Amino acid sequence: MSLAQLFEDLHLESCQPPDERFAWLHRRSQHTQHPLVQFELSKTHCTLRIVAKQRRRKELVPDRRCKSLNHERTLSAVTTGSIADECEKPEDPILMELKWEDVLGAHLQTACGRPLSRRSVVPRRVYMLALYACPPEGLLLEKQKHKDNQPTKRSPRQWTFRFYGDEIDQVAQLHHALNRWADPRKSISEDISDLILLKPDETSAGSLRKFRVLIDSKEGSGRSKYEQIVAPMFQVANIETTVDVVEDNIVRDIAKQLPLRQFECITIVGGDSFAHEFIQGLMARTDWRQAIRQPFGILPIDCGSNNGLSASIAHHSHGCLNLENAAFALIKGRPQDLDITSVCNGNETRYSFLKLEWTPSNSNQATIPMHKTGILRDLRHSMSLRRQVTRKSPYSGRIWYLSQDADDHQPTRYFQEHSDDEEEAEPALDLFTTELGFDKWVELTGPFRSAWVTNTSHATPTAFVAPGAQLDDGYTYLTFIDGTQPRSEVWRMLFSVESGRHLKRPAVQQIGTRALKLEPACTSDRLCVDGHTMEGPSLVAQVHRGLARIVALPRQRQR
Repeated sequence: MSLAQLFEDLHLESCQPPDERFAWLHRRSQHTQHPLVQFELSKTHCTLRIVAKQRRRKELVPDRRCKSLNHERTLSAVTTGSIADECEKPEDPILMELKWEDVLGAHLQTACGRPLSRRSVVPRRVYMLALYACPPEGLLLEKQKHKDNQPTKRSPRQWTFRFYGDEIDQVAQLHHALNRWADPRKSISEDISDLILLKPDETSAGSLRKFRVLIDSKEGSGRSKYEQIVAPMFQVANIETTVDVVEDNIVRDIAKQLPLRQFECITIVGGDSFAHEFIQGLMARTDWRQAIRQPFGILPIDCGSNNGLSASIAHHSHGCLNLENAAFALIKGRPQDLDITSVCNGNETRYSFLKLEWTPSNSNQATIPMHKTGILRDLRHSMSLRRQVTRKSPYSGRIWYLSQDADDHQPTRYFQEHSDDEEEAEPALDLFTTELGFDKWVELTGPFRSAWVTNTSHATPTAFVAPGAQLDDGYTYLTFIDGTQPRSEVWRMLFSVESGRHLKRPAVQQIGTRALKLEPACTSDRLCVDGHTMEGPSLVAQVHRGLARIVALPRQRQR
């Protein structure tokens, strides 16, 4: 017998009320309050079909001479092949159709909801099969399209099904198949009709994924939100976690001593500043070439202005920025390349994944920590920012950038261009071998009304600075307004940057480049890398394409 035949004969009782969005379907099917459900598995979907009352009657009573079966037998409703051949099977209505990319996993449970051990199963006792998924909200049974212009918002869902202990062998096969095809590490290349039954000891086999979770101690509600929202999702997805609450200076030390290839993902529960320190720790290692390839992910706690990377990852997969969506991305996502920019002032080097900010020394913000007051914080709700925009003078300084067409030229990925055998203490700034001002180097002379440098699409959740940026395109994006423009242009740009429409304004210019040098005229001007102040008097930056790896969902084309 194949798995397809087994699942066709296996009917489980849904032990929770059907989804209210499908009430019209339930009335048409004329089933009981807790219908029998049949699982159909394909390469792309897990379909739950309601076994219609007429079909059950034909299967259970093939002719009038048959004796009626008892009620307990109808709950499992296992039929023979001869009966199934004699009766025409009508098209059963669908209770739910889930894509494998939405399924988190399945678990066997006791009637009280506790984990079930097969050794403790009693034949005539009732047990549960729980199916977990995180489908997009507004999922419709009829093939209606999701609103293309709306990001996808997901919510965890659970369905439970009742079975008897003497059906444990069949249900264990189903349980194993659900977890196998929900695992993002495995590609579904075979058809279910070609699969054979597994041995009893093989149905319980399967390796758990291991995540290391680092929670920023400055996030007051970080631990509680993680335990309430994220931890249950990791558990049902068969992910084993090691959780620590650490400070900024400690997370760098953890990254320096982190054992490689032990965890599939290092989960950063915090903002950009916390993730920045983790990257610095990886790059400070002697084996930085291997360490920087350790996949990591990020979970935003408050979705505030310190979550530019989380917002860029959400935009990358056309999803909403919230904790549930971010946790789902870590569960179902795969490691993808992430650009890292080396930023050097001559004395130290920092490694940036997000942004470079420049604040004039005469600004009112000069005495306030940069990670709290940068121009790219929450742009809509700051009265101090409004006063600053109307009073500040233009920036004085010069910017050099390497002129290349980001649309026509794709840089080589770092590890394709540099072999692992090369002995370098850090990634080389080899694009600065040519003297600035010559060859493809272009100089911009101030003053500037504003000047931002961003690696990703979002500098903050409300600053959609570079709509065309990707996580691994090999470019950083210089966005500026020159000093000949009136102050009102900066004001208009700030109120259109959330939607990305600021690039339609003639005063706003954006240039994609692989390397640049920023030199303020005033040495007291403040420079900031990913929310951390960095001394001048000038900074040089070069993008290393795909140097790091981050766990994210596949990129979705923005409509």
